[in-house]
Amino acid sequence: AMLHRAKQLLDEGTVTGPELEHLMVQQLQSPLAAASQEFKEKSQPVAVLSADQLVGALNEHLAERRKAKAAWQRGDHSAARHAFQRALAVLNIVRGTSPQDNDEIALNKAATLLDCARLELAVQQPGAALDHCNQALQLTGPDAQLLVCRAEAHMARREFKAAEADLREASQLSPDCCDEVEEMRASMATMRQRDKVADSRQFKGFLTKAR
Repeated sequence: AMLHRAKQLLDEGTVTGPELEHLMVQQLQSPLAAASQEFKEKSQPVAVLSADQLVGALNEHLAERRKAKAAWQRGDHSAARHAFQRALAVLNIVRGTSPQDNDEIALNKAATLLDCARLELAVQQPGAALDHCNQALQLTGPDAQLLVCRAEAHMARREFKAAEADLREASQLSPDCCDEVEEMRASMATMRQRDKVADSRQFKGFLTKAR
């Protein structure tokens, strides 16, 4: 649709070629654009590294993650977020020379995204946490830790059916997380009950005012 409209503008003489190019780049770079992520990925420089070089890049990303966790521990969530973003930036611009190396990059990226999601949950930003979990799951496929984290984000957003689906899948994937899953289910039941009571009070208040 965007390309069709661009051709129309050129044919009508409404804009020049350079002007149109500038407008299209702005549109693609906008976070609201559907093609924004694809544009970022395709326009970002990538370094193909040998195994030895990749070790250095992975160590650099780990150093940033350690900085992030230290900042988080002292309560500096902004610094933690920036350090996690730097860690991701390192992983986003490197590729390995073998499928095994690229799998290692993907696993480290997923682990960093999980850290990011947990940080966002800690600062009550479940939407951002959900985005990080979804990105990580695209890299790893079904993963119990990521599903539990995503379930927590869904719970915070009162998306209880989605949360239950993630918890069910997580418990099937890893029996080790069953205790955590049951604790989260209990918390979810409590949240639902509180919401029900709050809704009931609100409805009664509305009826009282209407009389």
